[in-house]
Amino acid sequence: RQGALMGKPSIAASINSYEPPFRYKNPANFLADNIKLFKTLWSDDHFLNINFPNNMARTVSVEITYPVLRIYNDKIETFRAPNGDLYCFLGGDVPSSKEEEGTDSYAVSSGKISMSPILIHPTNEKIEQKYRGVFPDFICV
Repeated sequence: RQGALMGKPSIAASINSYEPPFRYKNPANFLADNIKLFKTLWSDDHFLNINFPNNMARTVSVEITYPVLRIYNDKIETFRAPNGDLYCFLGGDVPSSKEEEGTDSYAVSSGKISMSPILIHPTNEKIEQKYRGVFPDFICV
């Protein structure tokens, strides 16, 4: 997202695994083979979020998806060093999600490459319309 905000064609790439071994070869080859195509599709209003199965087959389908709603169960774990410095680490359980067809998580769990174009300035006109014209002018005294 930061690269896109700076006007650069940007891709976020992830492998669907929290445990090694992480198999980067096929995803790296896919990215290298398609980088020129990605650039032709790019516009300055989005970045591309690509997720790969960790055990990606040599021949695999690409699905255009949207991000799944993730539920994070993070916990801050602290450690006080002998010199008194406080260190904080993010821990907790692996995030969960509701597997729905069309989401990145569903595609990857089905063995496909998930490709989600993400707008850098998301809007929701339906929700915004609910709020327009509802609030009166506010006068501070």
